[in-house]
Amino acid sequence: MPMEDSHAEGDLSQALLGQLKKVLAEKTVIGRPVTVGEISLVPVMTCSLGFGSGVLAQASHSAAGYSRITPAAILIFKDESLTVIHLEGSTVRVLPVELDH
Repeated sequence: MPMEDSHAEGDLSQALLGQLKKVLAEKTVIGRPVTVGEISLVPVMTCSLGFGSGVLAQASHSAAGYSRITPAAILIFKDESLTVIHLEGSTVRVLPVELDH
């Protein structure tokens, strides 16, 4: 592969990665509520996407991507109260929240 082509492909890869960074980042997603009797459960997840590319050898380019969805919390609504179950790794914290009326 000529050296000019290699630089052009590198520039294209960098431009593509720059644009993907604007779109593919970690986001917090609120899921669809599930109602069981008088209780509503709302899942909260973090979603992350990634992409990378590189040159393995002079004529060999490689690209890879990944996605991950991780549970972050569960919001529990009952009557006029809110409880947040915060999930972090293997740690679970229950946080009652005071709602202003």
